Amino acid sequence: MKKIFLSSVISTLLLLSACNNTLTEPRSFSLVKKENLRDPSLTKKVKAKIEKDEFVDLKVDDFKEIQAYLAGERPIEEKHAVDFRVLMYRFYSQVKVEGGNLVCSARSGSEIGISEDVFQLYKAELSRLNDDITKMKEGDRLDEETLRKNLEEQVKQLIE
Repeated sequence: MKKIFLSSVISTLLLLSACNNTLTEPRSFSLVKKENLRDPSLTKKVKAKIEKDEFVDLKVDDFKEIQAYLAGERPIEEKHAVDFRVLMYRFYSQVKVEGGNLVCSARSGSEIGISEDVFQLYKAELSRLNDDITKMKEGDRLDEETLRKNLEEQVKQLIE
């Protein structure tokens, strides 16, 4: 249960505050269905974008579309699927475990190539996650090493 908790939190963390945003209709671009998220050609593009250090042009307003995609309700533009994985990788690769809390070492979105509004959203959700972890019963709470390993595994999966 502990690993499932962290996995689901990391996968949905950025979507929690975005439920009231406007959903835009997809344009006629290459679309990706949820079941193809781990397609090797998509992963190759994710890695290339990370290596090029290109800015990820996703805003909080784009999250409603991404949320529908993750729920399997509709396909998404390939560019947004790539950008979403790059964004998650960039943020969570900056998150470390310190004193049983998840702490982001980046100071701004521009430092890691994401928009500031998304960066602030992630930081706020990270704070809420730490509050939730603190409220867990002692026996259910992950020890620091397990938390660190789970976080590292989730980040690794974003580029595999």
